[in-house]
Amino acid sequence: LRGGGATIAYLGVAGDRFYPECNRALFGEILTRGGALASEHPPGARTFGADHALRNRLIAAQAEALLIVEARAGSGTLGTAAFAARLGVPVFVAPAEVGGRRDGIDWLLAHGKAEVWPYSS
Repeated sequence: LRGGGATIAYLGVAGDRFYPECNRALFGEILTRGGALASEHPPGARTFGADHALRNRLIAAQAEALLIVEARAGSGTLGTAAFAARLGVPVFVAPAEVGGRRDGIDWLLAHGKAEVWPYSS
């Protein structure tokens, strides 16, 4: 949002729900700035915890490349990386100096599932 581009939020619930409720203002800002909320669930549909992780395949399918800045071991972010790899989408991770939770990132690097983002400061 701060970068000025259009933002798409992929929801793990029906598009007529705000989950978590604390994101209501964020979702409103996304829409106000010309972005979109995307859900594969029809209005009023009941959803389950696994639906949140499944939406990650849509995020991966939409990407030219996936950049992971923070990831815990066993996090949904690693699931997104797995979907990206299956789709042939390159997976990159932030360099260590960025900080944050890195045990998932370290796992991706150790198993050859990602490369460090080739940026210059």
